[in-house]
Amino acid sequence: QIIPGTQEMLHYLNLRYPMAVVSARGEISSAIFLEQFEIKELFSCIATARTAPRTKPYPDPILWAADQMQVEPAECLMIGDTTVDILSAKRAGAQSVGVLCGFGERRELERAGADLILDITTEVQDILMHFDK
Repeated sequence: QIIPGTQEMLHYLNLRYPMAVVSARGEISSAIFLEQFEIKELFSCIATARTAPRTKPYPDPILWAADQMQVEPAECLMIGDTTVDILSAKRAGAQSVGVLCGFGERRELERAGADLILDITTEVQDILMHFDK
């Protein structure tokens, strides 16, 4: 499943920012998921469970993705629904947004140190649109 509005949001963001996928899934299952929703081409790189020496909650996959996109980790925004997403971002020096439309609960995302918590992923577009003006 993909949250309604996510594909449109990703197309919008792709015109403005380099984007990466950082997943604890394997390479094949990640590719299948992205291809199923026709969004794979929107991402500059895809970090999977075997891309870096260690996966989330370690910072390695985010650091790898930042390097691939030629941006500093501090310029990255990790959007995730679990504490390992948030912890990985924090340890990499990236900003983090916890979303409540997946597995995570507000209290645990707050404890993990999320910079912002949103009810649904697509709210990210509304927030970033303010910076585009």
